[in-house]
Amino acid sequence: MISATASSDAVSVSIRKSRCKESGYHSRRPTDLRDVLVNNANLTGALGRFSEAYRVSRAKAYEDIDFEELRGRIAQVKGYAAAHLEDLAAIFVRNAEARGAKVFRTADPHAVNEYVLNLARKNGVKSVVKSKSMASEEIHLNHHLEAAGMTVSETDLGEWIVQLAGERPSHMVMPAIHMTKEQVAAVFSKEVNQRLAADIPALVKLARKELRTKFLNAEMGISGANIAVAARTRALTSWPWIAPAARCKSAAGWIRTARPLKCGIPPN
Repeated sequence: MISATASSDAVSVSIRKSRCKESGYHSRRPTDLRDVLVNNANLTGALGRFSEAYRVSRAKAYEDIDFEELRGRIAQVKGYAAAHLEDLAAIFVRNAEARGAKVFRTADPHAVNEYVLNLARKNGVKSVVKSKSMASEEIHLNHHLEAAGMTVSETDLGEWIVQLAGERPSHMVMPAIHMTKEQVAAVFSKEVNQRLAADIPALVKLARKELRTKFLNAEMGISGANIAVAARTRALTSWPWIAPAARCKSAAGWIRTARPLKCGIPPN
């Protein structure tokens, strides 16, 4: 796994090879967790409805595409990346440093947390906003920063919902799928100290308003990434990572100037 961090003058990447110890739901024994999830009517119902709707949506999305051929190409690229992970990581590091980035590699989740914390302290950061990052969930980055006196706000809607509810994500793509709109309304009502109806458009509008203020006032932004482009040789690999940016504008500027690279398999 890869965790990446970016400061106002650099992008730093840390690569974690081993999983960290988990807590919350994940600290339970597998049998206990299975019983909890299987008996959660909201979660099982939501996943059932999603699986049915997903098949229909996927069919529509790939109407003019040879899905099996595409899936085969994707599997080939991912297979190559998995078999050459260290080589691709080295290429990524070399090219990142050539563009002025700082690169930090470690197999220790605690070292990642400390690196991000020190970066925040160095820049006088007190408020942090985050996009969805399962890597940061696994290493409990939020707790580490909050324990140091920083305010950390999730800005992905599902992540923000479970954060306000004091829960952990129940799904890596849909963190709050286990919650009903009535439960979300109750959580939001407590947050804004106002009784809210279980009206989804209204709740989304409220979230946008609340989160916009956090975005504008944040001193550090932390983002995850599904993929990291290793080189202009069209190598593409999939890594969970964390990319904090102390001073959001500088990080956004770096992202804007990065040229998109094509996906493919590197020549042998």
